[in-house]
Amino acid sequence: MSTDAPQMSNTSKPASASKAMFGILAAQLGVSFLLAVIGGFAAGKTAAYSGLIGGMICVLPNTFLALRILVAGFKREPQALVSGLYVAEAGKMMLSVMLFIVAFTLVKPLAAGWLFAGFIATQSVMWVALRLDKTGFEASGHDV
Repeated sequence: MSTDAPQMSNTSKPASASKAMFGILAAQLGVSFLLAVIGGFAAGKTAAYSGLIGGMICVLPNTFLALRILVAGFKREPQALVSGLYVAEAGKMMLSVMLFIVAFTLVKPLAAGWLFAGFIATQSVMWVALRLDKTGFEASGHDV
């Protein structure tokens, strides 16, 4: 009996997932730099580095999360995987808060609007990537 849907082996899923995660991180980095260039042309140097800092406040914690997910993914026990994901998400949130505090405390002058624009634009890459997901996780009933 043959089916038209492509079958994925379990060994290709981790490689595919890590490739997707690092692709999203690369896209987020690209959006951060693009927003910095736009900010530089539209409003000057302060807007440029403020937008870039906002983007990095998103990219750095997401990189931490991606690396922790990869490490947790190597564990085969479901309990270890779930607890690893909780630790990763909690670490991402704490790192984000710390980076915002550092930015507002140490970076002078800072264009807060551009900082938040950089953060939001960079974070929106994830939302767009999930919307454009072609891996079939939604269609196959798997949770991401």
